[in-house]
Amino acid sequence: MEQFDVIILGAGPAGLKCAELLGGTDLQVAVYEKSPVVGPKECAGGITSFVDLPGDLLKEAVSFNRHYVVLNGKRFVVEADDPLRIIDRTALAEFQLGLLKDHSNVKVKMGRRVVRIVKGADTDSIDEDQYHERGGYIVTSDGERAGFDLLVGADGSQSLTRKFLGLESRYYIGAHYRIPFVFDRVLWYLNPEKLGLGYCWLFPHSNFTSCGVYFDPDRVSYSNSRKVLCDMLDEYGLDYRGKQLKAFPVNCLYSGFKFDNIYLCGDAAGLAFPLTGEGISTALVSGAHTARDILGARDGCGQFEFILRRKKKERFLMEFNLIKNHYIQSLLFRLYIYSLRVKLPN
Repeated sequence: MEQFDVIILGAGPAGLKCAELLGGTDLQVAVYEKSPVVGPKECAGGITSFVDLPGDLLKEAVSFNRHYVVLNGKRFVVEADDPLRIIDRTALAEFQLGLLKDHSNVKVKMGRRVVRIVKGADTDSIDEDQYHERGGYIVTSDGERAGFDLLVGADGSQSLTRKFLGLESRYYIGAHYRIPFVFDRVLWYLNPEKLGLGYCWLFPHSNFTSCGVYFDPDRVSYSNSRKVLCDMLDEYGLDYRGKQLKAFPVNCLYSGFKFDNIYLCGDAAGLAFPLTGEGISTALVSGAHTARDILGARDGCGQFEFILRRKKKERFLMEFNLIKNHYIQSLLFRLYIYSLRVKLPN
């Protein structure tokens, strides 16, 4: 079987960012991706400004400084200092994949679903002369085996790597329609009585609008969340009928990023922000942070530390979801809105 210094599971933003920074080094790296193509994923596509995007991606991104917020029927306009950028996941993946083409030490293996991870002394099922004694090996659905020194789990919210490590997860749910109509604004729709600290959104892309709802399934049912979303779309005259509502889990429980010779990054590490569900920016930062740790660097960790601090604060806020008091939740939202640069509409 092939032997690699680093095997990365998942060719999402975190996995490809990690591979990018390991490219051009003496390490032999393989990226295993279960999908035959990179990019497509159910996602609203929002990314906040603390992550810098390359110029080519910025040209394709849709940016908004003005946010329209509806809280219990009352409308606010928020003028943010930094823009919310809405990007296409496929364009991001193709851009990242293109950065790897010049790195002969990185192999990207598409359409390879990893179904098993073996680590340490578990050598019963493999000949001793094939065993990569310093790390372990992975097995794909078609029987391929590959050995590793280090394993990076960047394999999403349903991470096999995380399950292998025996870590618990805490899931929130996002669900959205893709409507082939470009709405003229970013809209956040808050109704704590029906959604707790969840929200509905309208995120315009270049040729469609992501219309979705984000909620805590321990607090709000899927059917009730869908009803709130559909009521909002009816209110704004957006036709979702005949479209498929696609749901996706968001793991927000962070339990660490390094476990001996196994790393977790992105959604596999539970790094998405629990209050908003944002995960692209945290994936990019954690992928880079993982690569720097592998290479022995000790600088440039400020963004990763910022993510951990923000997650700690948001996790505290999300505990108010358990109170089930929409008056308290409304107050929290209102305080958050007024902490921004808020202008009340005429």
